[in-house]
Amino acid sequence: MNTSLLPAEKDPMGAAIADFYHRQKADRLRVFSSQFDEDEIPVKQLFRKAGQMPSQWLPEQYST
Repeated sequence: MNTSLLPAEKDPMGAAIADFYHRQKADRLRVFSSQFDEDEIPVKQLFRKAGQMPSQWLPEQYST
């Protein structure tokens, strides 16, 4: 199995995530796809703690 990483220019989502993780620099991630409408999310949403997630995605112990 090839586990090498893509270069940043071929993986903009991965680059934005890594940039936020290491430097808290990336602000928003814009996603384009032929399968759904354009979407934009704050990168920090990818680093939420379990208690900050929407309740439908949590195990019962985290639901309020």
